[in-house]
Amino acid sequence: MRFSSQSADALIRAGQSAHKDGDLVKANELFGAAVQLNELDPQSRMEYAQSLWETGNRNEAIVQTQAAVKLSQVDIENWQILARMHMESGDLSSALSAINIAIKVDPELMESFDLRGQIHSRRGDYSEAIADYERVLTGTSQNVEVSKAIAHLYLQTGHPKRALAIIAPIHDLYAEDHVPVEILDVEASAFRQLFRYGAEAESLRSAVVQLPDSIDLKLRLAQAFYDDGDQIRARQQAAEVLAIDSSNAQAQFLLNNN
Repeated sequence: MRFSSQSADALIRAGQSAHKDGDLVKANELFGAAVQLNELDPQSRMEYAQSLWETGNRNEAIVQTQAAVKLSQVDIENWQILARMHMESGDLSSALSAINIAIKVDPELMESFDLRGQIHSRRGDYSEAIADYERVLTGTSQNVEVSKAIAHLYLQTGHPKRALAIIAPIHDLYAEDHVPVEILDVEASAFRQLFRYGAEAESLRSAVVQLPDSIDLKLRLAQAFYDDGDQIRARQQAAEVLAIDSSNAQAQFLLNNN
């Protein structure tokens, strides 16, 4: 395609239209042409970068984003996008460097701390991740996703009581029979770490009601009943698993050892 007669702004608009229509190949061509016409325009490069990213050309997308942040400097959103691209590509050191710049430019933007928490978590820097997530919670109204992330980190670092404390306000947002499975899962894992198998079983039982075909949840529930000394219900859950998967070794063990 030839776009020499069009301005960079016109090419961007055409590229956005193609992108909206789902024609990513055409969008790439249009955004790429806009970059060639105006190499100093960070918007052209960011549009091109995100289009490239969606078509799987991650390396070139990062190159274009890096060029855009050099041109825009203080555009925090561009630094956040670059950090996320690096994170999703597995380059966690570069991701951390990029998000640190965003935080330096605006230390009050909670989205940057949220993203840095994700990066720290992937790096295994759990204390730093928790600190970032807690900063988000103090700087915003209740954030369910961040609270869940902190709870998981507390479980990973062996602090089940803290996990329960952070997840309790979220649990209370729902009617008792409508608590999301992912919340019940956190609670069950925390109760297991505390050797509170009866409480673990109650959380898992509520989860199984919502996902009755989940072998994983049924097995965990059977094990919780077993460890709590409730052999009858442990056998019942094991039998239900075997009705779905007749060769399940864990279910066979629980059924035969009750």
